[in-house]
Formats: sequence, structure tokens, C-alpha cells
Amino acid sequence: MIIDSTSDKINIFGGLIPANKILYSSGFNKFFDLSSNKSDIGDGAVLCSYLNLLIQGRYHFDEIELFRDDESFQMICELCHIPSSATLRQRLDLLSLEDSVLNKLNSMHLNLLKPVSFGTESYSGANLIPCDIDVSVLENANSLKEGTGFTYRNCVGYAPIFAHLGTEGYLLANELRRGEDHSQNGTPEFLNSCVQKLEALNLLDRVLFRMDSAFDCQDNIDHISSVKYIVKRNLRKEAKEYWLEIARILGGPKRLNGRINYIGSIVKDSKRIVFEVELITKDKNGQLLLIPEIKVDTYWTNLEIDPAKVILLYNEHGTSEQFHSELKTDMNIEKLPSGKFQTNQFVLHLAMIAFNVLRRIGQGIVQTKIKVPLKMNASRRRIGSIIKNIIMAPTKIVRHSNKIFAKFYENWKWLEAFEKFYLSI
Repeated sequence: MIIDSTSDKINIFGGLIPANKILYSSGFNKFFDLSSNKSDIGDGAVLCSYLNLLIQGRYHFDEIELFRDDESFQMICELCHIPSSATLRQRLDLLSLEDSVLNKLNSMHLNLLKPVSFGTESYSGANLIPCDIDVSVLENANSLKEGTGFTYRNCVGYAPIFAHLGTEGYLLANELRRGEDHSQNGTPEFLNSCVQKLEALNLLDRVLFRMDSAFDCQDNIDHISSVKYIVKRNLRKEAKEYWLEIARILGGPKRLNGRINYIGSIVKDSKRIVFEVELITKDKNGQLLLIPEIKVDTYWTNLEIDPAKVILLYNEHGTSEQFHSELKTDMNIEKLPSGKFQTNQFVLHLAMIAFNVLRRIGQGIVQTKIKVPLKMNASRRRIGSIIKNIIMAPTKIVRHSNKIFAKFYENWKWLEAFEKFYLSI
């Protein structure tokens, strides 16, 4: 094999073509001025350039230098000039301090989510859109970044909160938090912002909030009382024997392999509590226990459905861990690029937009139902798979007869689905 060079411009970011079409169809060019000259690069050019880095799974400011002199990148992004890494860093520092910029991004983000048909969880003939809220650690050890601290995962980093919407895991909202912050710190305000966004999307009456025991707080429940919710309870000082006694009275017992399982519900303080109590009489080797072990899980909920169904609905909350992994690992957002807390919060907000663009591309490809190299029965595709197979698609950008053509290899296995999705945006 002989390594040679060619003057043909072959790029590895053909998937940015539908990504930018999604951004512009969401009103990005209406909210931000994209005009620029060599001496003044507009806010729109700075934000668009960095969003296109994030969509490729690149987060470091210096990586913009790979595209500064790339005419194809400029044409796809519809930009006259690409900022330098120093300009990108400095301008994002400044933009992160401007509330008007964040408000415009929020409006554009809602426009981006409006065309989405969110996946639902079904119960008793109805369909609910899950909204999973949880904290996930961004490990930033061995750094002096502002706001990093010792997290509940016993590592140094940040502890942001996320709200994922639908069974596909679209990001509705996020908030960067200091590493040592408790999960309840600022949560009522965060829940308020989620409710307001769902109202703007006309989804409030169709949403099911799911949260784990870290959010078991009356204040939180008051803020989501207008919607359906399941919140895992913290037993605190409640004795497990107390719940076993209640379970024996109200729960229907099921016996299986040395376990007696009780599931039922009670009303306490005008709120429904679903419980699952398990009495374990044998260990994993089948040895009888002298003192049976008691395992108790309880949940606050305003769903008037079978208790077993409530527990099944809550258990799907664990899928949100996969969504966190896609953001942190597939998009490389684990290590935030700036030493300034406010800038990193802004970057995380832009990453949310990039994440949803990638999710829309992935779901759009799935919904074409056109045969692709990967298995067809997938209900969604990982962000990493979309970056690798779609965003990094080799392409040749050609300008001819006052038109711009994107040329892909004719035997590229994703081409038919890619083209059909692009035309549907």
C-alpha cells in the first residue's frame, strides 16, 4: 500500500448537512446574525461553529483549527468565516454572561423539539411521555476548573442535573452544578423550568415525571403536582418491619424461589404510596436463613393504576443512565473545556442542542425503515453510532452552475436512508 495525496477535497463530515438543516429549520439563523467579516465575526458564526464541533463529538476549542480554512465546512455551515480557537474561547466566555443569548438559544431549542414525536410508555390504554430527571457526575479529576468538587461518586468533578424526555431520551433541560452540591440544591427551580418548557411544547398533560429517592422531598412534589409523577421514596427512619406488616395486610403475596413478594398501595398524608416488600427466606445458594431478610421499595405517585404497573413504569427510569453515557462518552462531554464555571454551563447548554440534533438524525434514519447495515428492529440508535456512521460520512462538496452538490459514494450503505431523511426535514 503506497500512501499518496490528491488535490480532490474529500471531507469526513457529510452528516453535518442534515444537522445544519435541522438547526436552521429551528430558527437559528433568525435568532442570530450569521454575517461576518475578517475583523468581526458575529455571535451566530461563533455559536454555529462550536455547535458543529459538538455534533462531531469534538468539544475542545482548539479543534476548530481543523476547519478554519476548509471551504466545504464553511459552505455546509453557511458561514463566511470560521473563528480561531482563541476567538472561540474568548467569545464563548462573553456570550455565557448574556441572558439574551441564552433566551434565544432556549427559544431555538424548543423549536427544535416541536416536530418530535416522543416515544411513550403505555398504561391502562393511555400513553405517557416519560420525563426522567436525575443527577450524573462529570468526572474532571486533576484539574483546577472552577466549581469542581468531591462528588457523591467519590471523585472530583461536576454534578449536573438532566431532564430526558421520551423513550428516546431527548434532552429537555440541564443545569451544571458544583461537585459538592446536594442533588436537592436548586431542584425546585429546575422542575419549574421543565414544567414551563413542557407547557410551551403543549405536552404537560401527557408527561410522566420519574425521579429517584434523591429527590424525595415535599417541595419537589408540590412543583410537579400538576402532572403525573412517580418518585421513589426514602424510608429514612421507617422500619422495614413496619412495611412488612402493612404488606401482609394489603399486599397480595407471590412466592418464588425462597422469596415472598408483596405489592400494594396505601394513602398517606393525602398522597398515594405504592410499596413492594420482599421477604427473603433463602440465600442465593438455597440455604435457609435463620432470620429472613426484608427488602422494601416505596414510591410516591398520583397514578391511579395497578401498583405492579407503577413499579414497572418506574423501573424504566434506569434507561436514563444510557442517555447520560451517550452525552458523556459518545459526545466527549465528560471533560468540559473551560476553566470557568459559567462558560462550562454554557457549553453544556450547547451540548444539549447538539445532542438533540443528533437524536433527531438517529430517529429520522430509524423511521425511514430503509435497510441499513445495522439491525433493523432498533427503536433508537446510540449517539456514537450516528456520529460514526452518519456525521463522519465521507463526502465531496462541489459548487457548479450556482448550485452546491454533496457527493457521496454510490454504494454507501446508508445513502438511501440518509437522503430520504434529509428531504423530510
